Amino acid sequence: MKEEEKLSSGSLFMAFGGGRETTDAVVYPKYIGIGVFNVIALNPTMAESEKIYGRELEKEPEYTSVEEETGVNQVRLDFIIKTVPDKNNGIELLTKQSFFLKQEDKLNKDKTKVQVINAYGECTWVGVDDVATGAIPEKVATWFEGPYKKVVVGEEELTAFLKVYLNIPNKSYKKKNGEVVTLDNISDAEARLDNIANYFTGNVKEIKELIKLQPENKIKLAVGIKTIDEGKQYQDIFSRMPIRNSIADYSKVDAAIKDAKANNAYSKTEFSIEPLHEYVVNATTFTEAPAGQPPVAAADLGSFFGGNDLPM
Repeated sequence: MKEEEKLSSGSLFMAFGGGRETTDAVVYPKYIGIGVFNVIALNPTMAESEKIYGRELEKEPEYTSVEEETGVNQVRLDFIIKTVPDKNNGIELLTKQSFFLKQEDKLNKDKTKVQVINAYGECTWVGVDDVATGAIPEKVATWFEGPYKKVVVGEEELTAFLKVYLNIPNKSYKKKNGEVVTLDNISDAEARLDNIANYFTGNVKEIKELIKLQPENKIKLAVGIKTIDEGKQYQDIFSRMPIRNSIADYSKVDAAIKDAKANNAYSKTEFSIEPLHEYVVNATTFTEAPAGQPPVAAADLGSFFGGNDLPM
């Protein structure tokens, strides 16, 4: 008799290996809402990552790359962030906020304007031909001042994140009566990255040194749940509007999220402006179906019976 056992008088044979012991599925809790975080690392090495996450990695993380279609240098900046449990109802969440930069100017659609940034981390758009002279459009001259430099793609969002995390004030603010007040010491509002070219070689020392200035600082971020086509879910962060730790009114964040979604951004991510909490998918209530038919969710009864209204 051969190793394979004949199953029938036919020619079908079957062979099995020894198999392996079954293991339980590991389900990690996911969270949604406004969370309070510390930044604990930026673009960690393999050894640093293993210490942070408590597990071994197969290779060194790669943060720099070259875009195949254009040959443009790119860099990913991974800020490893961790919740402050006593500010998040005891929730402990370790995740990351990533920024993607390209070593190219940020232009408008018809490439007639370029985005620029001044010493205070303020950004605006100027004509491509105006950069050489430092000219400022009249409509923004009331609040924007030079000198300025061109930004690279992604720099505006990165700068805004760092300003909020380091709690750097704006150089001026407007009172309810419309009066504009400028800081007594305007240098306190300076916030511009000057060594961005180094980032594309993997050298992010400039940002790491900035983080060390305020290691205990906190930042609030809108945490969401991203669901991809295969049904898998991941933590996501709304990077367009980081929130100062002192802010308690999240209406502007809510408006920014709705605006982003209206423009087809974050289309697969669900957000909440409630305090950070565990994300729970509500259970579906099923009802009995006619014999031979699968159970139907109660909410779908109308379509099951061929109409929009529930049967009487």
